[in-house]
Amino acid sequence: MLRRDLFGLLAAAAAPGATLDGRHAAFRGHKVYYEVAGSGPQTAVFVHGWTCDHTFWRLNAPALESKYKLVLLDLPGHGRSDKPETFHYTMELFADAVAAVMKDAGVSKATLVGHSMGVPVIQQTVSAYPGMVEGLVAVDGNFSRPPSTIEESAKRDAATRQRVERYRRADFRDAVAPAIDSMFGAKTSPEIRKDIKAKMLTAPQQVVAEAVESMGAFSKLLPPRIGVPVLAIYARRPNDSPEREAWARTFVTDVDWQTWDGVAHFLMMEEPERFNRTLQSFLEKVAAKSGR
Repeated sequence: MLRRDLFGLLAAAAAPGATLDGRHAAFRGHKVYYEVAGSGPQTAVFVHGWTCDHTFWRLNAPALESKYKLVLLDLPGHGRSDKPETFHYTMELFADAVAAVMKDAGVSKATLVGHSMGVPVIQQTVSAYPGMVEGLVAVDGNFSRPPSTIEESAKRDAATRQRVERYRRADFRDAVAPAIDSMFGAKTSPEIRKDIKAKMLTAPQQVVAEAVESMGAFSKLLPPRIGVPVLAIYARRPNDSPEREAWARTFVTDVDWQTWDGVAHFLMMEEPERFNRTLQSFLEKVAAKSGR
């Protein structure tokens, strides 16, 4: 059952609670935790972001479980999943874990919903396991354009290296905390801020550093063509450029690109009702395209 370790205000703001069944999938000699709700013919798999966990979708699952089967997972190294030091926490590892969870849950095909780091994870998943994916939802995560020059590549490498080096120090949480603070906006309530920050700061140092390093490497790769429908939702920022959408459209054949005003990085928590409506409409589109 979904853990109710949340602040009273958050619980009151959510729709009637979804009843989730907690399970573990075997993965490379370890366990990946996930929860399942609903039993509809269509499945959505929710993939959280960097240092987050499955509870970051807690305001979304209750509104969707009556129509869909929902799978909410903790990536390796996060939440209630195992955190072995022998793993290298890369986008490839995370994508393999998503596929393992889907197989364990009896899901042959699903729409993958990724937030933040979850976006490169689901990109890698559809690349490695195309037959298991019928739609993608990118929630404020980067469809990165690879560097176009040697100088740009070197600059990106240096920025990633600087962050990773900072996260490998003994006081790494002193660097993680302001990074988290920068993700909040005016609609991120004090209660949500406190809960998010507390959870994100519990991630092991190895996971914090290696995931950032892998995201940096992944952003330099030329993405494969994505032939399934894509919904991309972003918070509007002062430095937004139309080039990001234009780039995505070069390798995504069918994309609904949305930019929302007045929200920040955790927009699915800041405007859950709007997010849930938007996601449900997209799932209906995916169902229609698949002939359901």
